[in-house]
Parts: sequence; C-alpha cells; structure tokens
Amino acid sequence: AEPPAGAEADSQNGDAKPTEAPGAENADRWVIVYGFRAGDVERVMAEFKKAGEVVQHGTFGAPPGCNWLYLQYGDKWAAQRAMYRDGEQLSRNIMVGVRPLDAAHLAAIREHLQADGPPKQNLAPTPAMQRRYLIDSTSSRPQQGGGGIPAPTQTMWAKVNEFVFGIS
Repeated sequence: AEPPAGAEADSQNGDAKPTEAPGAENADRWVIVYGFRAGDVERVMAEFKKAGEVVQHGTFGAPPGCNWLYLQYGDKWAAQRAMYRDGEQLSRNIMVGVRPLDAAHLAAIREHLQADGPPKQNLAPTPAMQRRYLIDSTSSRPQQGGGGIPAPTQTMWAKVNEFVFGIS
C-alpha cells in the first residue's frame, strides 16, 4: 500500500509519515478508532474511508497487534462523520469505538513522527462508557467468522424462564 499524497512511508512499521507533524491547527481532523482485531484493519479502513478522505493513518509506534488506529481526515467534517459511527457494529463480529484525539495522543504522535521511534508512553484509547455485553465463548452453536456476537448479560430469572418455559 502506498502512503497518501504528501506523506512518506515509515520503514519501521508502515505508517504514513506526514510532511508536517500534527498540531493544534489540525487537531479536529484526527480520530482514534478502536475495538477491532489486528486482522480487521483493512475492513475498518474501508468503512471509515466512506466518511471522507483519509489523509494519513497508522498506529504510530504502538505495539504490534494493537486494536486501535489513528486516522487524519482532510477536513473536520469528515472526522465528525466518523465519530458518529462510535459504537456501531460494522459486521457480525466487529464493533468499534471512535473518539477525537486528545492533546496527549496528538503529542505522542508528534513525538513519534519527529523522533522516528516509539512514543515515551503507550496511550491506549479508553472508551467513555462500559457496555453490558459479554462474548459467549462456551456456546455449542457454530460461529461464523471466528468470533462471537456480543450478547446482553442474562439475569438468573431470564435463565430460569428459558429453561422452564423455553422463552428467552
């Protein structure tokens, strides 16, 4: 894959390296997408390119296999369209979160791009709220796509109703 126009590829991890570091003037064009497996990056990128032109993207020094991706859009409106997809289920087994980049993340990206090395601290995204979902990995049902579907937690009463009456 070729880096976007106006950027050169970082030989260390394949991230696009901009000609200028991110700053306060373009902070509203950056988002962080998280909550997917490393193998799903292509699918996530395809979905988020629908929001607008992605100028550059990457993990910018994060450890291999991380579950987040930084995206810079060409304008702030595209970044806002991307943020509307927060909590959206993209496919049967991909649900993502989207947040704007805060000053600490921007500083870490800037530091990585200027030093061509990993940032001093690992800044993993944190979701704003926890959801009441669990993955049913003990189910006897065959699962397609290698992953389970998030299911709401069941109370003891719901389990009794399902066992006795066959309703869920």
